[in-house]
Amino acid sequence: MDKAGEAVRRFYQAEAAGYSEQYRSASGEYPANLRRLELVLARARELKPATLLDCGCGEGTPMGRFHDAGIQVWGFDFLPEMVRKAEATLAPRGLRDRVWQGDIADAAAFRPVGLEAPPAFDVCLALGVFPHLADEAGALRHVAGALRDGGRTFIEFRNELFSLFTLNRYSHEFLCDRLIRFNDLKAAHPEHRGALDEAAARLRPFFRRDLPPVRAGAGSVPGYDEILSRFHNPFELPALFRGAGLDIAGVHFYHFHAFPPLLEDGFPALFRDLSLAMEADPSDWRGYFMASAFVVEAVKAGG
Repeated sequence: MDKAGEAVRRFYQAEAAGYSEQYRSASGEYPANLRRLELVLARARELKPATLLDCGCGEGTPMGRFHDAGIQVWGFDFLPEMVRKAEATLAPRGLRDRVWQGDIADAAAFRPVGLEAPPAFDVCLALGVFPHLADEAGALRHVAGALRDGGRTFIEFRNELFSLFTLNRYSHEFLCDRLIRFNDLKAAHPEHRGALDEAAARLRPFFRRDLPPVRAGAGSVPGYDEILSRFHNPFELPALFRGAGLDIAGVHFYHFHAFPPLLEDGFPALFRDLSLAMEADPSDWRGYFMASAFVVEAVKAGG
């Protein structure tokens, strides 16, 4: 495991004990993981798959919910701590030998050793996984290889375009680095370097570059903003999926923000209520800018 992967491992090891709390809505925090799960569950009830593989199953809550919806479930996770918790989550449902340790970056992880599993699955999930991958194209090929022809995958991404709505350091970085591309302009036009630096300086006061605070870790445990946790532009993903033999069938937005997040502290209850109301329509076009995450639904070619 490389240095970036090791940092991700240490982060989620520290999260394992309380990770199930992220699927509850009573804590007062915005229940993003719960909304994501409910979104995919709703689609599964419409599609009625027989089998499902959860690639990065965590502590097993999603697997349990899909099992309760009548779907046969299997899953793997790269952390032994999560595998043990998933086994404990599934045991009261009478499910044994459904979870194993494996890494989505390893094609061999999709075939458990010593456990019975279908040769191919109707649905593969990867929720909360792809932001942390160095080789996302390879992982996507592995996911496609585990699907039957016509099978579907649901993969979550952090939404890069949300940066256009936040008015904070994400907006500033996106505008300067991804849209205007000041460094590229200075390299192409060194004679205008001074003017370009001045233009960049004039932009800075328009953004709250101190927000959001960097989520740092403690001791040897890194924080979420200190591990590989990349954003993705939904308009750039079709080529990535086609390269794995997958056709995008839909983009489902979640974790909506009714206002730019820097206003949340001033109107916490209103912000939460209005934002949760927006979750009713994951296809709302405003999600391209007002939702911080989305799930891509894709179909394996040949079905």
